[in-house]
Amino acid sequence: MCKPLLLLALPALLPATAAHAALPAFEAACGGMMEVHEEGGAVFINGKEAKLEKQQDGSYQATRGSTTVSIRVGPKGALSISFTGKKGAGGDCNIVR
Repeated sequence: MCKPLLLLALPALLPATAAHAALPAFEAACGGMMEVHEEGGAVFINGKEAKLEKQQDGSYQATRGSTTVSIRVGPKGALSISFTGKKGAGGDCNIVR
């Protein structure tokens, strides 16, 4: 009885996994006080896993609390990372690796 439910739920899980697989490994420093990195398809902000969503334009948004990190992968794989946070904080991130 549980197998049909599992089979119905499985396709819903596959697109999320495939979307995160395209995100390249990186480490970035943002605003002098924040570290962001990718590890195994997940994004971490200051060592804590963020909620990761792929946007319609192919970019990614990682959110943890009031901080959002925008990750764009260029056609040749070049990364562009920026952030927004509390009280209007925001800016570009420096890619370390």
